[in-house]
Amino acid sequence: MEDRLNKHGGTVYVLEPNLKEGMGGLRDIHTALWVAKVLYGIDRIDELEELGLVDRRDLRLLKTSLNFLQRVRCELHFTANAARDVLSMERQPYLAMRFGFEDRSGIPAVERFMQRYYTHAGQVHQITENIIRRCLEKERRTPRILMRLKEKDLGLGFFSREGFIYSRKPPVEFFREDPGCLMDLFKIYQDTNLELSPEMAVAVKRSVKLVDDNFRSDERIRGMFFSILDEGKKLYETLLLMNELRFLGSYIPEFAGIHCKMQHDYYHTYTVDEHSIRAIREIVELPMSRETGLKIYRTVYEEIMNNRQLLLLVILLHDVGKGAGSGHSEKGAKMGAAAAARLGFPADDIETIDFLIRNHLVMAHVAQRRDLHEEKTIKEFASLMVLLTMADLRAVGPGVWNEWKGSLITELFVETNRVLETGGLKWGDVLDRIERTRKRVEENIGDKLPIKDIRDELDRLTERAYLVFRPRKLSRLIEMHLEMGEQVVVSAWHQPRGGGYTEFYVVADDHPGLFSRIAGVLAANNVNILGAQILTRTDGIVFDILQVTDSVMQPITDSVKFRLVSRELEKVLKGDLTVEDLIHTRKPSMPLARKKAVVVEVEAPTRIDIDNEVSDNYTVVDIYTKDRIGLLYSITSTLSSLGLSIHTAKVSTKVDQAADVFYLTDLEGNKIDDEGRLDKIRMELLKVLE
Repeated sequence: MEDRLNKHGGTVYVLEPNLKEGMGGLRDIHTALWVAKVLYGIDRIDELEELGLVDRRDLRLLKTSLNFLQRVRCELHFTANAARDVLSMERQPYLAMRFGFEDRSGIPAVERFMQRYYTHAGQVHQITENIIRRCLEKERRTPRILMRLKEKDLGLGFFSREGFIYSRKPPVEFFREDPGCLMDLFKIYQDTNLELSPEMAVAVKRSVKLVDDNFRSDERIRGMFFSILDEGKKLYETLLLMNELRFLGSYIPEFAGIHCKMQHDYYHTYTVDEHSIRAIREIVELPMSRETGLKIYRTVYEEIMNNRQLLLLVILLHDVGKGAGSGHSEKGAKMGAAAAARLGFPADDIETIDFLIRNHLVMAHVAQRRDLHEEKTIKEFASLMVLLTMADLRAVGPGVWNEWKGSLITELFVETNRVLETGGLKWGDVLDRIERTRKRVEENIGDKLPIKDIRDELDRLTERAYLVFRPRKLSRLIEMHLEMGEQVVVSAWHQPRGGGYTEFYVVADDHPGLFSRIAGVLAANNVNILGAQILTRTDGIVFDILQVTDSVMQPITDSVKFRLVSRELEKVLKGDLTVEDLIHTRKPSMPLARKKAVVVEVEAPTRIDIDNEVSDNYTVVDIYTKDRIGLLYSITSTLSSLGLSIHTAKVSTKVDQAADVFYLTDLEGNKIDDEGRLDKIRMELLKVLE
C-alpha cells in the first residue's frame, strides 16, 4: 500500500491526482474493505459501523466521498472516451463545469472544484487509514491486564500503547472537559515517535468546534503553540497533522481559507496549505542542509534566531490571501497582521509581519527581473526578506529552485547589506572598486599577457563594467579579446562552482542585432538562456556573459555541443549562415519539464510593461507571454530592428509562461523617453508575440 501511494505522489494534494490508485482514491476504500473482509468476512460497507470499525458520522462521510469519486471517475471516462483515472490539468476545467462549479469571488471554478476533490480525498485517506488500524488492533487484541502492562503514561491525561497515543477518558469527553488538551496532544505528538490512535484522530476532528475566541486568547494554549513552533523536531509533520485534522485552520482562522486550495497551473505543484507548511520545513531543515548554494541562508538564519517565531509565522501565513481571491499579497498582509495581533505579537512585529507578507513576492521578482547593480534598486529592499523568499521558492515544487535563481537572490541580499552598512553607493566607493578590480585583473593574467595591453583593455571599459563583472570574469573576457586576432567572434564555456547552469562567454565586434543572433543560435541548439550581462566597451567591442542550461534545465557538459554552438555562431556573424535557416533546419525542443504544459489552456495574455522610473540609465521593458521555441530570438530581433541596444537581459520561466526583462537604450546610449517611440516599441512587440 505504501509503495502504491508513493508511486502516485505520496500525498493527497498532487497536481494531477489518480482517482483510483492515488492517496485518498478509490483504492484506499477498496483496501480498507478488503482488510475488513479478510479479517471479519464483511460484504457491505455498512457492516464497518456494525463491527465498530467506524462510527456513523465517518461512515456517512466515507459514503459521500465514495459517491463523489465514482461520479468524477465516470465523468472522466466519458469525457476521455477511455478508461482514464488521472484527473489531468486539461480535464479539470471541463469537469468543474460539468459538476456545476462557477467562478466566484475571484476564485476560478476549476480551483473550487479541485478544493472539493482534495477535501473528499483527504477524508477518504484519513477514514480508511483509521479503519485499517482498528482492524489490525482488533485482530491482535491482547488481554486487558497485558495491555495495561504495555501502557506508558505521557502525562496530562494521555498514555501510549503499541506506538499510539490514547487518553484515559473517552477522547471526545476528555476534550470537552478541557479543550486546551487539544494543543497538548499535538505537543506530545511532536515530542515523541508516536502516532495518534484512530479514536484520538476522530475526536480531534469532532472537537475543533471547541476552538473559539476564548481558546485562542488563552495564554497557556498560546504558549504551547509557540513551544511547538520553537521545536524543530517534527514541526513539519505536526503542522501537517494539525492541518489534516482541521485544527490549524480553527486555531488560526486565516489559514482555513487555503485548506485544500489549489492553483490551476503547472508551476504550483502543491495545494496552498501544503506549500506553506513545506516552506516551514525548508527553513527548519536549513541548518542541516549541506547544499553549497544555501550557505549564506544558513548564516542569515543563525543571525535572526531571535526573530524565529516571527519568521515562521510569516512563512506559514504568507499565502493566506489566496483564499480570498485576487490581490493575495495585500489581503494576506491584513490577515497576517490580524493573526499576529491575536497571537500577542507586539505592534512593531505586527508591522514587520504586514510588510513581509505584503512584499513577499518582491525579492524573487527583483532578483530575477532587475539589474542588481542599480543603486536605486538595491536601496528598496531589506535583508529579512531573503529567508522567506528562499523557503517560498523551494516549497513550490520540484525544479522551481535552482542554482541560478539562488545566486541571484543571494547577490541581491549581499548588495542590500552592503548598501545598508555603508549608507549607499558613493562615487568614492565606485572608484575604490574600479581600482581593486584593475589590480586583480592584472594579477590574474599579468603573467600571460603584457601589462600595457591589459591596462589599455581596462581603460576601454565603462564604469558599469566594473560593477557588473567580477575580476575573474573580466580577466577571462580581456584575455579572450587579446587573443581574438582577426576573428569576428570568440567564445568560451565555463562551469561555475556549485553547478546548476553553464556560462557562455562571447567577445565580438558590436553591430545591430548581435545579442539577437546569439539568442537565435542558442535556441536552434536547444540551449536555454536564463540570463545575460551585456557590455559594450568604448571602442565598440562587446563583452557578453550568458547563463544557460540544456533543454531539461541542467548544466551543459557536452563538449561537442560547445564546439557546434561556437562554430555556428561564427558562421552567423560572418554572414555565411542565417539564424532563420538554422532554426528551420533544426527541431529545437521545449524543456521536457514544460512539454505537457503546452496542452493546458490557461489564459495568460501577453503583457508588456515599459518603465523609465526603476532605473536611472536604462528603459526597462518587462514582457509576460506564453513561452515558445525561439521566443527570445523573436523579442531580441524585434528590439534590434527598432534601433535599440540591450544592456541586460533577465529570463524567467514558470512552466509555460515567460517573464523576460530587458534594460535598453537607443544606439547613442540614452534612455527612450519619447512617448511615440515607446508606443511603437510596445506595438511591434505585441505584433510579433501575438
